[in-house]
Amino acid sequence: MKTTHIALTLRGNSVENGIAVNDGQVPFNPHSGMTRHNTGLLASTSAPDGNLNKVHVAIVDEGVVLVPYEGEPQKELVLVQQYSNGSGAKRWPSFHVEFGSEVRQLSDASTSGGSGGETWVLVSAPIGWAENIASQFVDERDYGGQIISYKPDNAGEKENGLPRELFIAFRGDEELTRQFMAKVAGLPLDRLDDHIILQCGRARVKAHLEEVSRDPDFFMGADPNRVVGYIADTVLGTPVSSLEGETETAMARAFRKAGLDLAN
Repeated sequence: MKTTHIALTLRGNSVENGIAVNDGQVPFNPHSGMTRHNTGLLASTSAPDGNLNKVHVAIVDEGVVLVPYEGEPQKELVLVQQYSNGSGAKRWPSFHVEFGSEVRQLSDASTSGGSGGETWVLVSAPIGWAENIASQFVDERDYGGQIISYKPDNAGEKENGLPRELFIAFRGDEELTRQFMAKVAGLPLDRLDDHIILQCGRARVKAHLEEVSRDPDFFMGADPNRVVGYIADTVLGTPVSSLEGETETAMARAFRKAGLDLAN
């Protein structure tokens, strides 16, 4: 019995419907790197140029053949575009996938040399596989390269219950994230200057919190601008009495002092 696949293209945290076809082929057309040592062919098809959406997959001596077919899909056919960034984008994370027993790898092609590199793999996978992989990838500058594996029971839960902004700021290091949360919890409230924390720039915020905490490594390598929001919400978020006799958060109070209205 033939299995109908829904065709998808996966790149980082993006999943797009369809797989591009050009001149009867699913071509290898990477964004970076050189392609001199590969055929550029991931599959062949009789479909016209454009996007394949639903297909049957046939494996023949010559390779993979995709046959357009309309029907209820039982699996996904995913073109996985893995990459390592080249010059000018080194601070952005690389994207790679650890293929488990839940998928069948049908074909692949890789770059050879040049700045950056890509490996595209055509796989047959269970329904929901591509979105599961994409939901786990953190596409944030300085986060670090990632090798993502299929986790059907906890899609998108890489943070393990930790605040997402901190988890990203510490490049996915759970131990450092928890250490920083403990440092913030131990800050002496009576010595904190909410004006500096909420309105000043990176250098002054860093100097103030290192002085108050008496810890020259208070930020442990994280960018103060990436974690100051957590500090404000956690330490300065306690409602206080306003001049009008109502309550407001420290963040709202700072905006009011600056003459801004949060409602607008």
